[in-house]
Amino acid sequence: MLVIFNAPRLLVRRAGARALSRHHRRLQRVQQGDLAFRLPPLRGFEACAIGAAFNRMAQAVQDKVQAEKKAHEAETRLDERARDGIAR
Repeated sequence: MLVIFNAPRLLVRRAGARALSRHHRRLQRVQQGDLAFRLPPLRGFEACAIGAAFNRMAQAVQDKVQAEKKAHEAETRLDERARDGIAR
């Protein structure tokens, strides 16, 4: 009798654990440098809110990294121009 009542709980727990494991692997993509990766829409109100917040955070990080890269490139160009002006 206990097996019949507990079987659905075990299946739900296993499915939840697999989903969390899958999401963890997805989150690791950003951690490993894939800043363009975004989570797909997640099921459930809380999961959807967490996924949306993660995607906003990932976009902000990507934007910041791109802005820093552009700033560094501009600074390098200015340094090169200054050196060229001094060398004349």
